[in-house]
Amino acid sequence: MEGTANKPNGIITMNGYKPFCPYTVDLDFYREARKKFNIHEWIDVIISSIDYNPNGYVDENGNIDESSKLYFLRRLLPFVEKRVNMIELAPKGTGKSYIFEKISKRGWLITGGTVSRASLIYDNAKKTGGLITRFDYVGFDEVQSITFEQPGQIQQALKHYMEFGEIKGFDAALTADAGVIVLGNIDADRFDINKNMVEHISEVFGESATLDRFHGFIPGWKIPPMKTGMIANGWAINTEYFAEVMHALRDDLSYASVVDELLKTPPKAYTRHMTAIKRLCTALLKLLFPHVQKPTDIDPQEFEDYCLKPAIDMRSTIYKQLCIIDPKEYTKVDKQIPDIQLK
Repeated sequence: MEGTANKPNGIITMNGYKPFCPYTVDLDFYREARKKFNIHEWIDVIISSIDYNPNGYVDENGNIDESSKLYFLRRLLPFVEKRVNMIELAPKGTGKSYIFEKISKRGWLITGGTVSRASLIYDNAKKTGGLITRFDYVGFDEVQSITFEQPGQIQQALKHYMEFGEIKGFDAALTADAGVIVLGNIDADRFDINKNMVEHISEVFGESATLDRFHGFIPGWKIPPMKTGMIANGWAINTEYFAEVMHALRDDLSYASVVDELLKTPPKAYTRHMTAIKRLCTALLKLLFPHVQKPTDIDPQEFEDYCLKPAIDMRSTIYKQLCIIDPKEYTKVDKQIPDIQLK
C-alpha cells in the first residue's frame, strides 16, 4: 500500500467490528423442541449434533447398539453440569480427544508437556487463576505422557478443589466450576473393572483419596472406534450452537431439585457416593431430558433407566477401583455404594 501524509506504509486501520453469531441460545425453545422426540430419537439427535452418525453404532451382528451410544454420551456430562469429575480409560481411536478438544470452546484439553501448579490452579506471582478457573472442564489427554511439576503440591490442590470447588493461592481464594477429566489409553488386558486400571495413569490421580473425588468412570472400550461410517451424515443441530446450549444448562439449578425430589437418600450413606450419583444423575437429566422441570414431567422408569442406573454404574466402577487400591479403607460397610431407590 502507498503511504499517505498521515499514515506510514503498511498500516491498516480497522474502522469497525461486528461480531458474527447467527443464533441466540433460547433454552425455553430448546426444551420445548425436546418434547417432540422420544428418548431414542433424542439420543440420535445429540450424537448427530456432535458430528457423529448414530447409525454407525452397530453390534457384531450389524444391529443398532444403543448401549454404546449411551456410553459415548457420558463424555458430555461435564459440558452440562458443573464440577463433574470423570476418568475414561480406553484403547486408542475411540474419539476421546476429539470430544473434549473440538466440540466446545468452553473446555481445555492438556495434550502433553509439563503442567505446573501456576498454570493449572493459581499463579501466585501473577495473582491469576489457572486453567481450572477459566473453563467448564480441564482434561488431561493421554495422562501417562504428561509431566507434573511438584506433583505432591498439585495433588493436594486438586483434592481440595475437587471436594469444595475452591482455588487457594498464597494471597487469594477463588471458586471455580470446571470439571476435572482424566483420559488414558490402556491395553486390552486391563479392560476389566475388577482389576487395578489406575495404577499407571499418574501419581497425581492414582492415590485413593484423589480417586475418591472422581464422580464417575467411563469404560471407553465399550465405545466403538472411530470409522468412516461414524461421521455425521444428514441434518443435525449446529455443533457450536449445541455446545452453547450445554454451557447454558450448567447454570440451571432446577434439574438438581428434580433429582432430589425423585430420589430417596438412604440413611448413613457415604457422602461422596451420594454427591457423585446425584451430580451424574443431574447431568444425565439435563442432557437426555432437558424439558423436565418437575418430577412429574418424566416417566419414573425412564429416569431410572437413563439417569439413575448409569450414574450408579459410573460411581460403582470408581468404588471398585478404590477397593482394589485401598481395601482396608473402602471395603468398610459405611463406604459401600448405597441402595438408592425412587420415592
